[in-house]
Amino acid sequence: MRTFIFITAAALVGCAGEEPTPVTDDTDVTLTDDTGVTTIPEDVTFADLQEEIFLPSCGGAGCHDAATNAGGLDLESEGAFDRLMNDPCENEIAVAEGLVRVAPGDPSESFLFLKLTDPRGMGDIMPPWGALDDDVLLVVEDWIQRGAEP
Repeated sequence: MRTFIFITAAALVGCAGEEPTPVTDDTDVTLTDDTGVTTIPEDVTFADLQEEIFLPSCGGAGCHDAATNAGGLDLESEGAFDRLMNDPCENEIAVAEGLVRVAPGDPSESFLFLKLTDPRGMGDIMPPWGALDDDVLLVVEDWIQRGAEP
């Protein structure tokens, strides 16, 4: 069984410029085995990512939730997985490049992954208060590379 260990993170700054929201369970996730070595379990699902990464860092942070829906993306409410898979994004440059929100099997064609790592002129890196931990990014990249299972 995998263990999620949370690394202390600074307070989050919301997208709308409201007061920072203290994080009780931190947003940067490192997956470790019993020896403390970082591993990426082969059975990571969207539900895992949503609970451990997307909700604390993206949806529940006041940006990509049902109320705010920044960029036309709600990662919080039911149907979030379907809204990501092969769905066109609203970013004009990404659309012109033929990117979709998540292209299963191809992180380099997945707008979500590019926004987390290198937006290439398509706006700021996400989340806006600072890049996610490298271990977290590896988990997201691996999930997409393996086919982005629900």
